Amino acid sequence: MAAGGTMIANDSTREHDLRLIRWLTCLMFFTFAMTTDAVGSVIPQIIDEFALSLKAAGSFQYATMAGIAAGALFLGFLADRLGRKRTIILGLALYGASSVLFAFGSAFGTFVALLAAAGLGISIFKIGALALIGDISASTTSHTRFMNTVEGFFAVGAIVGPAIVATLIAMGVRRAATHSARPTSAIDPEVATDAALSKAQAKEFAIIAQDGLARAIYPAHTTLDGDTVFAAATGRRPLADAINEATELGAVAANTLARAVARGVFEAKALPGGPPSWRDRHAR
Repeated sequence: MAAGGTMIANDSTREHDLRLIRWLTCLMFFTFAMTTDAVGSVIPQIIDEFALSLKAAGSFQYATMAGIAAGALFLGFLADRLGRKRTIILGLALYGASSVLFAFGSAFGTFVALLAAAGLGISIFKIGALALIGDISASTTSHTRFMNTVEGFFAVGAIVGPAIVATLIAMGVRRAATHSARPTSAIDPEVATDAALSKAQAKEFAIIAQDGLARAIYPAHTTLDGDTVFAAATGRRPLADAINEATELGAVAANTLARAVARGVFEAKALPGGPPSWRDRHAR
C-alpha cells in the first residue's frame, strides 16, 4: 500500500508539473507576442522623438525579428547541448535583462541593440520550450493540440500588446498636452540700452520689451509664469524725443528679445535622458 500510495503521489505531482509547464509556456508565448507585435505601435513615436525616416525607424521591428531568426537558424543545438531547462532559463534571462535595460537607455542605437538581444532571448527560450513540449507530449495528437493552444495564446498576445501600447501612448499624449499648458520654468531676460532713461521710462521699456516673449513663446504670461524682463540704461545718449524714441526703443527690444528666445531654442542641446532638442527634431 505504501509503495502504491507513493506511486500515486508521484503521478499526481508529475501531472501537476506538466500542467504548470504548459501554462507557463503559453503565458510566455503570450508575453513575447505582446512585445514583438507592440513594437509597430511605437514606431510613429520613434520617428517623432528621434527625427528618423520611416525606413530607419523600421529597424525597431527588424531588430527583434533578426534576433529571433538568428537564434532559430544558428542556436538550435542549445536544447540538446545545455539541456531544456538551462536553455529556457538562458533565453528568459536574456529577454528579461534586455527589457530592464530598456528603462535606462536613451539612444536610438541602444534601443535597437536591446530589441535584437530580446529577440535572441525569445528565440533561445523557444528552442528549449519547444523541445520540452515534444518531450512531455504523450502522443502526436496531444502535441499538435498543445501547439495549437500555444499559437492561440500567441495570437491573443499579438492583439492585446498593440492595444495596450496604443492606449498608453494616447494617455501619454493627453498628459503631455496637459503639462505643456502648465509652465515648468521661468524666463528672466534683460534688455539694455545706452539711452538716458528715467525709472519710469525704464519700466515702460521693459514692459514693451516683454511683448517679445509673447511672440516667441506660446502660451505666454500664464497664471504660473514667473517671467520678468529687466531693463538697464547706461545714460550715455539723451533722448531727443522722450515719447517717440522711448517707444521705438521698446519695440526694437521686443523684436530683439523674440529673436534671442528663438536663437536660444535653435542652439539648445538635449540633456542626457531628456527630451530631444529642436535641432534633434527638425534640423537637417
